[in-house]
Amino acid sequence: MTNHVTPQATSRIGQSLLAQLDNLPDRAFALSPEEHVGSILTATTQALRDDVLDGLDESDPAFAHRVRQVMFAFKDIHKRLHPSDISQITRSINTIELATALAYAQKKPGQTPRQPSSSKICLAEWPRTYRTISPI
Repeated sequence: MTNHVTPQATSRIGQSLLAQLDNLPDRAFALSPEEHVGSILTATTQALRDDVLDGLDESDPAFAHRVRQVMFAFKDIHKRLHPSDISQITRSINTIELATALAYAQKKPGQTPRQPSSSKICLAEWPRTYRTISPI
């Protein structure tokens, strides 16, 4: 069927396609629709974010799924991190800062953990559960 197409015709088709590509309108947003909605929702409250995502689930489940993929939510961290990533992340954090963060994460209301003065002290003060970090 295409045996009789001349090189001139192929060239005209190519030029026509290039002209059409040059005439595409500029995009209003640099981000994809999923990234745009995800960045907006990341800045909202959890309740509003959940309401919007629930509505998207009803109206366009595929789009809602793509929005969730571009968003980062702390509750989804276990789905996004491989167990080997945990040790890599903790090794990259200053030991004193990591110990302080862990101490604040487990503090009781009204209790203020003291800032450790050295990594040896802070490792000794870690609760037994944090001395050995097991995979999720």
